Amino acid sequence: MSLALLRKEKGFSSIKISNHLGISQGHYSHLENGTRKFTEDLKIKLSEILEVPISVIEAEIINIESKAFYSNSWISKIKIWDQPVTEAFLDDLRFNPLKEKNKEELTFRLVEFVEKNIRGALLSELKKDDEIINYIFIKS
Repeated sequence: MSLALLRKEKGFSSIKISNHLGISQGHYSHLENGTRKFTEDLKIKLSEILEVPISVIEAEIINIESKAFYSNSWISKIKIWDQPVTEAFLDDLRFNPLKEKNKEELTFRLVEFVEKNIRGALLSELKKDDEIINYIFIKS
């Protein structure tokens, strides 16, 4: 779930929530998108307004912040099966779940997945991208 889904599920628009929090709708939008950080006071107020434990709000904020960080990362631009590498890997995990959920196995599986699929993904992108070929052709 995301804060936006949780907010909508509880029947709040972003304008209504921002009014309850005493901030502008733009400020709240930045908070939901991870481009601004929640203060402790806003976390507490939001949990009270949405009537959920603070731990739910904090978990969603961690999720938002990691997505915001990831979306600015170069690795988010890599595509496998015409989708970002993480989404392709998550699809693969749905069909081949981890035996035990731990970071070591997850890291091993992600590396294995990328090693297995990256060559084909890069070649596919190169074949589709005339700009790269034209650039190399002109420079060579």
